[in-house]
Amino acid sequence: RLLMTYETERAMLTGWAEYMAAGQWDIVTGWNSNGFDFHYLYNRAKVLHIGDRMVLGAGSRAFHAQETTVTNAQKGTRKKVTVDLGGGSFAVCGMEACKDAYPQESSYALDEFARQRLGRHKVEVLYDRIPLMMKTATGRYALAYYCETDAMLPLLILKKLTIIERLS
Repeated sequence: RLLMTYETERAMLTGWAEYMAAGQWDIVTGWNSNGFDFHYLYNRAKVLHIGDRMVLGAGSRAFHAQETTVTNAQKGTRKKVTVDLGGGSFAVCGMEACKDAYPQESSYALDEFARQRLGRHKVEVLYDRIPLMMKTATGRYALAYYCETDAMLPLLILKKLTIIERLS
């Protein structure tokens, strides 16, 4: 386990970028990463003046995120962030992969899908409680545990359903 702390959001995002650039990643997973995570990181990088086109890392390990506009009949027009991890790596959006592999499911919410497929669930953290939790060591530990669980569930689902093996 690795827990890193930062004084500012800009320092945290820069630290994450350096961590990602230093790693030997073949696959980066998330649950709704294409629909939320990468878009959020991209927008925060713009707000923090890290760049309109976020480049995290260097050379063949660079992570490029670029915002595009997508239009379709079902969802209308929306912004989407396209990600290129570089160096032959690729990102797997767990929710999209599970929708493709199991189109009959009634819900693709991470908590519900994890309960059905793994017998496990997310740790609940109310968004408005996060600032209070950040003020104590116990609260920060609880947030770290929440983040760890939220990161591991998609990976466990993808592994159990052999989705990564099917994509590679």
